[in-house]
Order: sequence, then structure tokens, then C-alpha cells
Amino acid sequence: MGGTLLQVDLPEAADERLRLADILQEHADAFGLPGAGDDALLEAAAALRARHPEKPVCLMAPPGTEAAAAFLARLGGQVQVLRVAGDLTVDALRTLRVAAQERQVRLLVDLTGLPDMAERAKRLSRAKPDAFLVQVARREAGRADLDLAAVAAVREEGGRPVALAADLEPALIPQILRFRPERLIVGRAVTGAPDPRRAANALKARIEAIQRLTQFF
Repeated sequence: MGGTLLQVDLPEAADERLRLADILQEHADAFGLPGAGDDALLEAAAALRARHPEKPVCLMAPPGTEAAAAFLARLGGQVQVLRVAGDLTVDALRTLRVAAQERQVRLLVDLTGLPDMAERAKRLSRAKPDAFLVQVARREAGRADLDLAAVAAVREEGGRPVALAADLEPALIPQILRFRPERLIVGRAVTGAPDPRRAANALKARIEAIQRLTQFF
């Protein structure tokens, strides 16, 4: 996979979700849906894929190894990326990884909110997930610098690509692109903006401009 993808997590309301997907189709590389592992979520994914078949869809698996495995088995080609909680054992994650590969589904291990993220990433890297997902926040409210220590530690110790979830303005994008994330996941920064299309376009343009400048370094 080349470059950083822009994934927009859409809102829960079906009408608003599809409206925003239509608006953002030229700028978002992928869409995420809220919720975890129920029939309504699979139906929402199917509706979104029917509307925009060229856009990968990312869903969250329900907690627990057995529940996640059962949900993965039901994806039926409607979902291309699955987020799983990072509180799994290496063996459990390895089992999910094999099942995901069989279904051509990328597996993101979500470390958000878990203790010892770097050590956890190091241990779980033995199962070779596609990426570790880390939430990025500002160092302090109102400041422009980001708390990227956890991202750096997970990237180094885990030895796998990272996916970053961050509702940020375009000016802060250079700080996170130095980690070469496989995707940037945004939500309200785009969907809650007065002009969602313009917000998504600004983020995407910033990502592409930085990648053009750094591709030879």
C-alpha cells in the first residue's frame, strides 16, 4: 500500500451517513462506521458499499476473541478493514490474522486506552497484524503540538505500520506524517465541519503535498 490513506469515520444516522459519503467521495480514500459487531452494522456497511463500491469500509469487531472471529466470518466481502481491540493474546490475534487474510481483510489492532502500548505492540507484533492503531491527542488543550511519544514507541517496538486516529486541522498533519502512517482516521474534524467537503479536501491536499515533498527522503 503506497502513501497515507484518509479514512473518514461517518456518523451513526443512516441518512446523514450516506449524504456525507456522497459529499466526500472525491476526497476520502475509505470510510469507517460506528458501532461494534452487530447486524445493523453489517447492513450499514452493505448499503455504503452498494453506494460507493470503490471505497473500502472499516468496521470495529466486537470485544472478545470468539465474538471477533464470528463477526469476521460474516463480513461477506462488504468490509475491507477490521479494527480489533488490542487486549488479545498473541495466539488469538494470530488466529484472527489468518482468518482475515483468507477473506482479504486488513486487520488493525486498536491500542487506544490500553496500558503499556509499546510493550503490547512488541508482543502482538509476532502475530503480524497489518497495523497498530493509535489515538493522537494534543499535548495540552489549546496548544499546537501533539503528544506523539506513544506513536513513536509503538512504531519502534511494534515494528509494524501504524494507523493514526486524530481529529486535526491540516496545519498539524506534518507532525504525524513523519511516522508514515498507513492511514489517518478522522471524524468530526470533517463530518462536523461547516463545509465537510472543503475540510476533507484540505486534509487530503495537505497529506499529498507532504508526501510529494518527502518521497525521495
